Amino acid sequence: MSELARKYMNRGELKNLVLFSAGKSVSMFASSIYGFAIGLYVLKLTGSALNYATTIMLHILPMIIMSPVAGVLADKISKKKLIVGMDLANGFLFLGLFRISSG
Repeated sequence: MSELARKYMNRGELKNLVLFSAGKSVSMFASSIYGFAIGLYVLKLTGSALNYATTIMLHILPMIIMSPVAGVLADKISKKKLIVGMDLANGFLFLGLFRISSG
């Protein structure tokens, strides 16, 4: 094990980094799967490749537009509050969409 890794393990920072990375990876993976699944659902309903492409574009476009704004916010707001708040908002969004789609 390298000197740098030992230094971080002693302070518990490596554990926090691993937990954060795992949580972020799961969150991003779930969001990507959701966007792809919605696109396939639209394709199945409409049979239109244009509607499928539009759905995928509308899933990706907000990330592209909001990235510069998110960068500025990340510099001004506490990282912990920002991460927890956005993960909670993402969770509530998906729960709301589930509730709407299930009737």
